[in-house]
Amino acid sequence: MLKALLFGAIGTLAETSDMQRRAFNAAFKEEGLDWRWDEALYRNLLEVSGGKNRIRHYSQEHDADNETVSEDKITALHSRKTELYNEMLAQGELKLRPGVARLIAEAKAQGIKLGLASATSKNNIDAIAGAAGDTLKLEDFSAVMNADKVKEGKPAPDVYETCLKELGVDAADAVAIEDTTISVQSAKNAGLVCVATPGKYTSAQDFSHADAVVGHLGEPDRYVEVVGEPQALPEGFVTLDWLGRLLENRKS
Repeated sequence: MLKALLFGAIGTLAETSDMQRRAFNAAFKEEGLDWRWDEALYRNLLEVSGGKNRIRHYSQEHDADNETVSEDKITALHSRKTELYNEMLAQGELKLRPGVARLIAEAKAQGIKLGLASATSKNNIDAIAGAAGDTLKLEDFSAVMNADKVKEGKPAPDVYETCLKELGVDAADAVAIEDTTISVQSAKNAGLVCVATPGKYTSAQDFSHADAVVGHLGEPDRYVEVVGEPQALPEGFVTLDWLGRLLENRKS
């Protein structure tokens, strides 16, 4: 029985990857670095979980002498990137991805617990919620995870295990929604059924380990196909009943 719905990375809620990429580039430019992450490169970097880890990974690949990759500099770059990103968000109200607000409202109405299992910074989570306005209220979530609450980031299961513990729900009674292959692996490592909703920058990743893949959660007037399945969703969009059936099929 479906008792909890867990949204994972911020990208499951809103399409923010391009803003993040541009904020990284602006932070690099301010620091005088010759780094520029284009769209193709950023797609690859999204296979590394966490902004600091992406900077560290790129630094190790790009600068053989490692002179520019001290942990202090990585922290400073990521902090400035977050400031610039938050400024971008503040310039206009953020639109949630299709179906997100609807599914949250339906879960609340049916007494299904909501969790946000993100391993990003608390500042990023607060900025997204602030920019989304009334369409996304953190108080609707019974558990909100961030990087400070877990020891190991994704693909380790820590963030999901901690979220489930706070919710008081077993993995067998919850479904996760994720947007990157690493994040899906985190959910699977925690024993969860996971639906992948890839965004613009992650659609080419391998989601074969997800229980289902959809372009987005869909709306009554905006249908979506299940990727790799012979037939569309019965209702034409992701519903709590459909998620419950995924859960029961796994149990059987």
